Amino acid sequence: MESQSTVKGQRYPLSDMQRVHFLMCNLLPHQPVGNLPILFRLHDSVDMHRLARAIEQAVKAHDAFATTIDAGWMGWAGRTGRILAALTDTTRQRVAATFDYQLTVEAVSDLEMQRNMDGALVVPFKTTNSPLFRIRLFQTPTARYLFADVHHAICDGASMPVVIEDIERAYHGQPIESEDYNITDAVLRVRTLQSGEAGARANQWYREKLKGMPHGILPRPDHPGGAGIIRQVVCPLGLSLDHLQQLASNLGGTVNVVTTAAFAILLSQYSGSRQIPLLLAYSARDDQHIARTVGMISRGIVLNTTVENNTLTKDFVTTIKFYMLRGMRNCYYKTSQLMKTDMKWHTAMPFLYHGETTMTPVIGGAPAQRIMLPIRIKGGMPMAVHCMIIDGEAHLMVFYRDDLYSEQYVRQMVADYAKLLY
Repeated sequence: MESQSTVKGQRYPLSDMQRVHFLMCNLLPHQPVGNLPILFRLHDSVDMHRLARAIEQAVKAHDAFATTIDAGWMGWAGRTGRILAALTDTTRQRVAATFDYQLTVEAVSDLEMQRNMDGALVVPFKTTNSPLFRIRLFQTPTARYLFADVHHAICDGASMPVVIEDIERAYHGQPIESEDYNITDAVLRVRTLQSGEAGARANQWYREKLKGMPHGILPRPDHPGGAGIIRQVVCPLGLSLDHLQQLASNLGGTVNVVTTAAFAILLSQYSGSRQIPLLLAYSARDDQHIARTVGMISRGIVLNTTVENNTLTKDFVTTIKFYMLRGMRNCYYKTSQLMKTDMKWHTAMPFLYHGETTMTPVIGGAPAQRIMLPIRIKGGMPMAVHCMIIDGEAHLMVFYRDDLYSEQYVRQMVADYAKLLY
């Protein structure tokens, strides 16, 4: 496939996934809704100034970092205008024609760094006409840190590993492979697919599959609700990747399929509903031209299935596998068309499988230690679950509203989920 050859400095539409993230940030203003923060404690041997130069090279290699969004002529109306712009597809993005980026090393005290780790680093982005990423290097008397935070409108879960790999290559003086497609090329590719046969087929498939989809199917709360904030907890499942791969092989699926099937059963048990909608994520990097593109490339798959009483994971894998494969094939639906129907797909509970990752990536020639940062959001989605394989062991990261759920409840739910995968 040939490149779409978009021109830097010119304005281009957003993808519908970008619009969703832009919209959510303006519906919940002054909150870090679209942030994807990550913090690493670096090895003492890392040359911080050399690392800063490597990060500069990696950032300049990916046009997403030079991308800003504006709300068009509606932007003058402030937050209301930005919301209307997202809903009416008048938001636009541009990659800067020239982009100069420099990074310095910040000397801070250990106390100040502790405040950073307690939440001071994660602040909302200004979503229009401003950079949508932050990278900072800190050096304290006792430690060294790399902090990065990128807005979801320009970055998905598959993008950051590409960036970290490029940083490491540049640190060792190796060339960084350029993107075949940049962020706006990739968006135009999606919009072209949506306006053609693939989009028409996907819209029709979802109209059929989402008929009668129930709204708001969630675990029954153990708290009465009120003015809560979103908290997160990362829970090990006590299951290795080897175990899950063997289980998936025995059941004729993948680890993604098996963990999704088990979660659909769990949600049925905890919600009391036989009909289960789930919002899944698909990387959509099925073309080699976008394998190294940093951007919001991933697509959502809305699963709407029925869980019979006493269903076991082994009995449900084939159903989920078929649905997920069809969902991937039909991922180029238009969000705006689904929103015009009564199919409130956006109320489906998110279950996002991230695959293999590590808490100790190599940065600056030595293993770095990832530090989990708190993300405090008032209100918002009651619960979202991420399944990750961290250093060969399965974990669930659960985001939950503390006015609806207690941490004890969440941990019990995770324990019950693990039983479905034995």
